[in-house]
Amino acid sequence: MLVGGSLSSLWDTEKKKHLERIARDKEVGYIDIRIIDLLEAINRIEALYTTSSCSGRIAIIDSDWPWEKDDTFTVFKSHEKISENDIKTIIEMMPKERYWLMVRGPILHVIAKDLESAKKLLRLARESGFKHSGVMDVTSTGYLVELISSSQITMPLRDKYAIYVDKENLHMLIMLSNEILENSWLRINKLKEKIESW
Repeated sequence: MLVGGSLSSLWDTEKKKHLERIARDKEVGYIDIRIIDLLEAINRIEALYTTSSCSGRIAIIDSDWPWEKDDTFTVFKSHEKISENDIKTIIEMMPKERYWLMVRGPILHVIAKDLESAKKLLRLARESGFKHSGVMDVTSTGYLVELISSSQITMPLRDKYAIYVDKENLHMLIMLSNEILENSWLRINKLKEKIESW
């Protein structure tokens, strides 16, 4: 997509800017440690650079409905596996509206310099388990590619009047949530290996 000196210069400028930001974020511990190696592998490729990422997370939000953005509060978030005590401590407290368990697999946003690079990245991502990936937009600097796993859980835990999960079900929810994170890390490592053979 990008041809000509001015467009190539714009690409170089944008990639340099994002790599500098990633370096700063890494230095202060802002980037998920589980995904750093994948980001570095992607950013070593001349025709790609990453703009945002998450290695997967387990969160509890306080909201009437999980898709509502207004008046939604995150009361717990972890990028690592959790214990029953992590969740029990939360659900013993009274929510403003309703507590929802939200488990999500990894997601990355990557700018590809040209269509062929975008298509190759998508193929490798899908082969690695990022089944819901696709080109989200075409910008002045390239193709915005979203790499996303379909693994997720959305589950109500309690409202102001009742707790919805008993001890046995809570134990199972924790196991499933942690399993999604473990599978997410495997997908990340698999994609990293494929990217390294680009």
